[in-house]
Amino acid sequence: MARKVSPIEPLERNQASWPQPSDHGDYYQEEEVNLVDYLIVLLRHKLLIIGMVLIAGIGAVFMTLGRERVYRSEATIAPRSKETIKFYNTCSREKIVTELNSRKLAAMVIERYDLMPVLFPEAWDSDKNKWKADISPPTLQDGIKALQGMLDVDVPRKAKEIIKLSFVNRDPQAAKRFVDYYLTTLSESMREEVLRDTTENRRFLEKQLSKARDPLTVEKIYALLAAEIEKDTFARGQKYFGFKILDPPVAPDLDKGEPRHRTRDCLLAVVVAFFLAVFMAFMIEYVRRFQTDDEERYRELVRELKVWRIRRR
Repeated sequence: MARKVSPIEPLERNQASWPQPSDHGDYYQEEEVNLVDYLIVLLRHKLLIIGMVLIAGIGAVFMTLGRERVYRSEATIAPRSKETIKFYNTCSREKIVTELNSRKLAAMVIERYDLMPVLFPEAWDSDKNKWKADISPPTLQDGIKALQGMLDVDVPRKAKEIIKLSFVNRDPQAAKRFVDYYLTTLSESMREEVLRDTTENRRFLEKQLSKARDPLTVEKIYALLAAEIEKDTFARGQKYFGFKILDPPVAPDLDKGEPRHRTRDCLLAVVVAFFLAVFMAFMIEYVRRFQTDDEERYRELVRELKVWRIRRR
């Protein structure tokens, strides 16, 4: 015998399970009220927040004044890709930026100009021309880390073909020399790469030329050889291969130095002071409301704190 199935009764509008339109409105209204309350708290304690931020900023400025001054020397370069389309892959801005930030180039600069004693003067005995016996001599990896810590490679967004290379050092002349070292070593590294490739290509093409018998094939090989010879000549004929110097580095004046990491530390102090002031503002507001809304518990808390202070004594 078939079981009779009762139909599903529709929910009435006034039933509790039916979502009421006012629920969402109350939620958004409550959220809006909470945000307004937060804003009121911040405005009520605005003098505290502004005062702490100003004190932290001014204090950071004065504290960094006593630091050792550093000097920045900068050079502006641009790839030669627009002038020499044949070498676009070699001379692109991405290629140059990658080379400048590479550990390989830093190691080449250190070894080529013997910069380890310059990077670690406190561990170098200039009289005996060797590392001090009581100090562990730094490694090449330490030198790379120290050199790259002074290096800054900036790629402006608006200028698509511009690269800014700068060094920061306690000695303005040393900062300029580091920029010159990097530019010269970068040029030689890219030049050697092209010369190595052209030598291998010419050797391969000459072997193919000795085997070729078809006049058309021989003509194409000669054309390829001519292109490789042109690359070789172009690479050897430029002082700076792969890029041109738009603004050469100069040694900054002695009065142009600034304390190390001054901007970073001042901004950090201001940000930390702001969040600390906001936290203190909400804590003060919470204590006030706690004192007003639950006076009995507040008195008990104060009494327990007094007892704890007496016991500590």
